[in-house]
Amino acid sequence: MLTHMRQFVINDSLRAKLTVAPGAKLEFMDGIGMLVQGELLRADYDESPLPVTFTSRTFQLPRLDRIRLVDDDGEDEVVEGRLELLIEGQWGTVCNRSWTAELAHLACNQLGLTMDPQYFENWRIFVDKGSLPMIVDNIRCEENEFDITQCRHDGIFHNVGAGCRETEVVGLRCARPYWAGVRYSLLANPPTVTGQLTMHNWLIERAGMYDYRTSTFAPALQHSNF
Repeated sequence: MLTHMRQFVINDSLRAKLTVAPGAKLEFMDGIGMLVQGELLRADYDESPLPVTFTSRTFQLPRLDRIRLVDDDGEDEVVEGRLELLIEGQWGTVCNRSWTAELAHLACNQLGLTMDPQYFENWRIFVDKGSLPMIVDNIRCEENEFDITQCRHDGIFHNVGAGCRETEVVGLRCARPYWAGVRYSLLANPPTVTGQLTMHNWLIERAGMYDYRTSTFAPALQHSNF
């Protein structure tokens, strides 16, 4: 049984009946969820006012050597801002003339983030040009490439000045990733077996992954019967 005296981080499969005490908090890694195929129970059902909390681990934005987002205040620990890359030893911005949603998705993923590609305004923003030079245009990445700084391009500074105004820099709106939530499968024991007819005082927060096939966020709590 999980109690409120300890904090638990879930990063692997739990293959047994799980009884959780009021006040317990279960933290999940980004992209990980809980699939219930047996029994998930609250120890006291509904007597305690303390919730059972399912949540994500505290998110920490990774600091990378060759890619970053910078906002108009110069802060680089952000999820949206001006895209700056280090290519061939030179830091600089990217021309937005040939920029695409696929490149934006790759850049956000490289930053440890995700992106909503459904609408142009969901991922592209217009930002200050900053103090760095615009160094590259026409970036071309293959399907299996994951580092945008290593993708093909026309060359550092090649035709950038002729093809782009200095204000036409790439600005991105990414989003932090979340854990996947709780899903009850068809194999989960029904309430008539567990004796727990309601989910009283369960708190599921910061959950629900983005489904790129349907351009929607998945519910934080799902049941295979629905």
